[in-house]
Amino acid sequence: MRKIFLLAALATLFCYTIQAQNLQSALNYCVFNKPGTGPYVETYLMVRGETARFVKNANGKFQGNVEVTLTASRGDSVYYADKYNLLSPEIADTTGTIPNFIDKHILPLKNGNYSLELSIADLNRTAAAYKGSMPLAINYADSAIAISDIMTVESFSKTVAPNALTKSGYDLVPYVSTYYPQQFTEFVYYAEVYNTDKRFGVNEKFVVNTYIESANQKQPLENFHTTKVYTTQPATVLFSSFDIKELPSGNYNFVVEVRDKKNELVTIKRLFIQRSSDAVAPDLMTKMTTNQLDFKSYVRSLKTDTLREYVRSLRPIASVKERNFIDHQAKTIDSLSLQNYFIYFWEQHAADDQFKGWAQYLNQVHIVNSFFSTSIKPGYQTDRGRVFLQYGAPNSRNISLREPSAYPYEIWQYYRIGTQNNRRFVFYNPDLVTNDYQLLHSDALGETWDDQWEVKLHKRDTQPNNFDINNVNPSYGNRSQDLFTNPR
Repeated sequence: MRKIFLLAALATLFCYTIQAQNLQSALNYCVFNKPGTGPYVETYLMVRGETARFVKNANGKFQGNVEVTLTASRGDSVYYADKYNLLSPEIADTTGTIPNFIDKHILPLKNGNYSLELSIADLNRTAAAYKGSMPLAINYADSAIAISDIMTVESFSKTVAPNALTKSGYDLVPYVSTYYPQQFTEFVYYAEVYNTDKRFGVNEKFVVNTYIESANQKQPLENFHTTKVYTTQPATVLFSSFDIKELPSGNYNFVVEVRDKKNELVTIKRLFIQRSSDAVAPDLMTKMTTNQLDFKSYVRSLKTDTLREYVRSLRPIASVKERNFIDHQAKTIDSLSLQNYFIYFWEQHAADDQFKGWAQYLNQVHIVNSFFSTSIKPGYQTDRGRVFLQYGAPNSRNISLREPSAYPYEIWQYYRIGTQNNRRFVFYNPDLVTNDYQLLHSDALGETWDDQWEVKLHKRDTQPNNFDINNVNPSYGNRSQDLFTNPR
């Protein structure tokens, strides 16, 4: 599966943003092949409901309406084009949860290189349509074994009546992302293998391995591996799932391997995925629970570059003296001194059990890196990441992406920080492009305080004439002061 455009998500290295005014959507596609007929492309479009404008329809319900144009072209020649309206589910009112709406399209295309283009516009607004494109390559041979793109699935059910979401006897609701937050307990996938009968012979056996591996080292993870034997045929369906409740936060590949009956690798396909979870990394947990290594031996076993990164990640919970070391010495000191510092740090911060203290903190670092990383810095170096690591997860988190005149912002509330009660943090994104939200204001001791935070937050479309004012005139849709005073 390839991601063409994706709503402003957390996996920023693999995302493209669609935003016509405030409309946000995501489009993924998978390329499949139908033996005897040829290849085709399935596109999966998701519009984020809360960013669309819902208006009353003839039924007295509220509904969103988006105009979509999909084309596949090569040079001046158009090989596929469709323009249609995508309607959201109907809802009784707009004060509650706004549903996303999803659409699947099939583009019959031959082998070749194309430009896949999307135009999308909210018909309930006057804003101009967003237009974007990216390359699309299709290359299925008549007799070579091949694996289709890997479709990620949000939910599925047995088909009662065939419809647009039906595939191999099931209605598959596509998951238009490869980022899996904590609430996802399963990774569900669909893929196909072609031409095994032509390569291995009729009624022969072959093997398919599926597993999850670390993205960087490409090392398969224990307990995330399956092997299944199939009988050759023109197209073999792979439709299954992995339990990912215990998959820790991090970057991974989902891998499909096809092997012959001698277990020799024939072809392989990988799909990058990201996970955010409070599960402890299995390698570290194993060392903790089996006493395989004491903490000092574990630290001595780390590569210098890895340890240097770990030390940098400690900054949000470090003392002033410790931060000074991290900022000015950790970049250049020798490996032994770095190891000694790391050991000393956790002796001070987790005197009873350094392994447990570090494992729990490292898991939190994985979470903020998944949520808050940008293209140029890890999550723990961002303002939201620092606050999360320093104070823990907020008790409430209000996110506003489309408030009139305001930059995108978040307001976090903590019921208690140390001896302080009901403390709040305002983060905003003045550049509108990156995922790097800046801390604009907080009423917590020692944090950034700005009397004019609300004015600065609403400078997106309006520049104040009076530079001494501390708030903005109330208007329809402006909720920042209310959310700050009464967090939801």
